[in-house]
Amino acid sequence: TMGDFARLWDSFNAGGEHIDLVAFGSPHFSDTECSALADLMQGRTVAPEVTAIVTLGRIAHDSTVRAMGGRLKAHPFGHGTTSEIDGIRIFSSYHCSRYNVNTGRLTPEMFRQVFAEVAAYLDLRSASRAHG
Repeated sequence: TMGDFARLWDSFNAGGEHIDLVAFGSPHFSDTECSALADLMQGRTVAPEVTAIVTLGRIAHDSTVRAMGGRLKAHPFGHGTTSEIDGIRIFSSYHCSRYNVNTGRLTPEMFRQVFAEVAAYLDLRSASRAHG
């Protein structure tokens, strides 16, 4: 239900002042806005400690791949898929829109699973840095 997604989202936003995630997504952030942001970011890099990006929906995924200089054919969108560009892992999910939730295309469990995979990936990266 939408309440499940709201509680899940609230749990992701329960941190302190340090910013670990910046989210841009559609339909709130249009393809045009994503493209404009990508143009503004040309030549800039993400912080060295960024190792993962989560995209919600095809538009966000495709815009992220393009902004990172990747080819869409090499990094196709799909719920639960991962791709890597320049050492940054991209985790993709269907957008948590009312339509996707109400039709069952995206369930709370499917959404949780994507973030569980992100957490496992980040934990693994953190452990390998601690031992490396």
